[in-house]
Amino acid sequence: MAMTDYKTSNYDFHEQTLNDNQPSVKNTATRTVVHYELVLLNGYFGEVRQYEGIEPNARGRICIEHARTLHTSQVKAGLAEDAFVVDAVVFFVPQALLVEGYLCAVSEADAVPVGIITDADSLSAWVEFRPFSQSSDVSLMRDELVKIVEAV
Repeated sequence: MAMTDYKTSNYDFHEQTLNDNQPSVKNTATRTVVHYELVLLNGYFGEVRQYEGIEPNARGRICIEHARTLHTSQVKAGLAEDAFVVDAVVFFVPQALLVEGYLCAVSEADAVPVGIITDADSLSAWVEFRPFSQSSDVSLMRDELVKIVEAV
């Protein structure tokens, strides 16, 4: 049986992302925020994507992609059983000085709504949620990258 080669046309299509879902932010806490830690920095909520973390007063990238679910145990200590309810809003209390931020089931002082709960542990040890979409000005992020490159 002979095979015939056919050339396929893909119109020379190519897509490239420019880290538009990973803005560069400045760590305003007094401790290093670690890889995959949920943070609220410079108005963006997301997880740290720098493997070495982001040191105090340094810049680094966090992921703000919303088309996904996040599963984490970075929740408030001592929550009651079944505190997280599927389809309810989950809130984030930002990191402060030496204390890491945490997710909670009800709004607290300084808390911001960050997503909709899709699953949760019955003991409230972890929560899974779909983050809200965040607006970002890609041109501002690109300008920030230029400043970082020029500083190096």
